[in-house]
Amino acid sequence: MLFNPDISKQAVEIIFSNKKVPSSPTPLTFNGIPVKKVSQTKHLGMVLDSKLSFENHINGKIAIANKGLGVMKQLKKWVPRKTLEDLYKLYVRPHLDYGDILYDIPELQNQGIFSTNLTNNLMSKIESIQYEAAKIVTGAWHGTSREKLYNDLGWENLHHRRTFRKLLLVFEVFKNSAPNYLSKTLKMYNYDLDSRLHNRGLLRPIFCQSKRFKRSFLPSTIADWNRLDLDIKRSASKSIFKNKILNKIRPKKRSYFGIAHNDKTRCLSLLRYSLSPLRAHKFAKKFNDTTNPFCLVCGSTETTEHFLLRCNAFTAIRTTLMQNVSSILKYNLLDLPNKTKIDILLYGDKSAKDDINKAVLEQVSLFILNSKRFHQE
Repeated sequence: MLFNPDISKQAVEIIFSNKKVPSSPTPLTFNGIPVKKVSQTKHLGMVLDSKLSFENHINGKIAIANKGLGVMKQLKKWVPRKTLEDLYKLYVRPHLDYGDILYDIPELQNQGIFSTNLTNNLMSKIESIQYEAAKIVTGAWHGTSREKLYNDLGWENLHHRRTFRKLLLVFEVFKNSAPNYLSKTLKMYNYDLDSRLHNRGLLRPIFCQSKRFKRSFLPSTIADWNRLDLDIKRSASKSIFKNKILNKIRPKKRSYFGIAHNDKTRCLSLLRYSLSPLRAHKFAKKFNDTTNPFCLVCGSTETTEHFLLRCNAFTAIRTTLMQNVSSILKYNLLDLPNKTKIDILLYGDKSAKDDINKAVLEQVSLFILNSKRFHQE
């Protein structure tokens, strides 16, 4: 490889150190041209800072992702929910995925592989990007439960996603014995072939004197690998391994059965998430304009059940709703317990075909829009 040093494109020098005052070696030159000292440098798209904190890299990726969210906000009135979701997965989330196995800061509490805690500020900032994207896709209000949002969308949280991607890399290294530098490193932590620990698919844990080292890729991933079920570790292929872990961390998407109209899916979503213009929902979240949870018409607590099944303000259109839904389902919805009615009205009948459930949710969304109750946002 031939180098052509140029004063306008100087070679750079960076000292990686956790010391408060790192050592200052003799200035370097390259073919008579001074080597520039820097506190960070970009290499293969990763911003490497002198302390390898990856904070600047993460903040840079978050800034790019925020621009993508801005585009999604501009488009949300004009494109269907599915398109918004594809935009996030294709053009926003990849920026957060890039280099994640290096910058990940896992939780050290022994709560299993896929713990729900997220205490690190940087990792929380990354998760907030996905939360904002979920709100844009669904039309949900700020303050909506992240768990409810992700369950509805069928998204795993990014903390679990990073852990999954690290484990997948280890599996690929074992399966393909490549890349060579990682394969050689991991073989150092294999137990002897005749050891019962080897038969259980375990690796030697790495002794760590500092939390920083313990959180780094190799020690944290080996610890998570050892917690995996043997059945997963012995998967016959990469796709089988992926599916087994994704089945653990990725919730099953709640369907809208092909309804593409944004206002319809948004209204249904707000009721599914229990954060909507209904007074009980707003009161629970301490909205300044809602001093009590009671319906202004009936005086009862204005919950989802009250709105869909009992409120006197919507008796006429509710009668039409129940008749139409009962006709679609071929049984009388009114004969069912209230909880079952609500589940069917918001999520469809599990035993019915998709076209039947689409017709049911179309009727429910029509009821919500005709009530004009959600126009008060």
